[in-house]
Amino acid sequence: MWLEVKKFFNQVRIYILYFIFIIYRKYELKNVLNLEQNEDELKGNRFLVELELYDNTANRSVRFSEYVYQKRGQQKLCYPEGFKWNKSAMVNVILTAGGNQGKWVNYFIDNMARLYQETKQNNFNVIIVDFHSPHLDIKRALEESGLPNFVLLENSGKFHKTLAIQQGLDFVQDPNEIVFQCDLHINIPSSFIDEIRKVRTFSLKIQRCVLVLERIFYTGNCF
Repeated sequence: MWLEVKKFFNQVRIYILYFIFIIYRKYELKNVLNLEQNEDELKGNRFLVELELYDNTANRSVRFSEYVYQKRGQQKLCYPEGFKWNKSAMVNVILTAGGNQGKWVNYFIDNMARLYQETKQNNFNVIIVDFHSPHLDIKRALEESGLPNFVLLENSGKFHKTLAIQQGLDFVQDPNEIVFQCDLHINIPSSFIDEIRKVRTFSLKIQRCVLVLERIFYTGNCF
């Protein structure tokens, strides 16, 4: 297993060094966060490289994520053509709630607030669609959370999950924004918003939350 990991890292080390020491000399490598390989036996390999860098000019850590492609039988790495990944796209996270779920709604809000404090990303929006949760003042919890963007859509009557999801979708008007429906009982890592952006959102007339991870193996600019 270690030999496979070492071989994988060696395949992308040239790209890492190229990025840090030739293009962006103001950065220092702090940590290799993630290396993923998507292999095609006929065409080649696509790699996802995610790094934690230190910006010497701003004295802060930044996250770098990029896809690169290696054609079968070649050593050089290329940027894939046609791969559209908006790394700053607004992400709308929809949460549906109702009944005795106040504890878990508060847990979700705390998780999203922690994510914001750790990453300082402000281009995401929390949308909570609530059907009268009796054990939590959700509006107050959101206001005190420190989240940069949030919306509370309140309903009366019996909880209907599909209706709640549709209300959240209808609230988002910009077709270029990403919509993600989130469950209550999950641990949210700091990379949560970036992970959502790795998929491409297609706009549909009725429902705009179809997320498709594309496999693209076209040769682009190489180095």
